[in-house]
Amino acid sequence: MASPAADLAGPVRGDVRRAVAGGALAGGALGIAAGAGGTLLIRRAAARREAGPPREEPRQVLIDLDE
Repeated sequence: MASPAADLAGPVRGDVRRAVAGGALAGGALGIAAGAGGTLLIRRAAARREAGPPREEPRQVLIDLDE
C-alpha cells in the first residue's frame, strides 16, 4: 500500500514541506524567546535586595563533638 504522501504531486508535496518547516522555525523562535524571557525574569528576581537566605542568624548550627 502506497503512503498518502506518495500520491501527492511534486509541487503540492513541496508546499507541505515548506509549511512544516515554517511551523518548526516559528516554534523554535517562540521557544528561544520564551527561554530568554524566563532567564531575564530569574536574573531580575535574583538581583533583588531581599533575594537569598536571611542574614540575621547562621544557616548551620555548629556541634562540638568533643563533649
